Amino acid sequence: MRDAVREVDEATLTSYLCLIAKRRGDRSYLQQSMARIELAVNERHDEVDAWVEQEFGLRERGHLAAVA
Repeated sequence: MRDAVREVDEATLTSYLCLIAKRRGDRSYLQQSMARIELAVNERHDEVDAWVEQEFGLRERGHLAAVA
């Protein structure tokens, strides 16, 4: 949703892996699971999608300060 991103691909997830997993074992596990994670991230989740839309909608209207 941020920066008009509507879908996250494996390359994007991999580039942020160091922020998600700090330990080598965790990072290795996530790398091996990347295809499954990509599918899960991009699946439709009505309740979660509504929360994200509400949060980012408020930020876009200036009600909340965006965190860089």
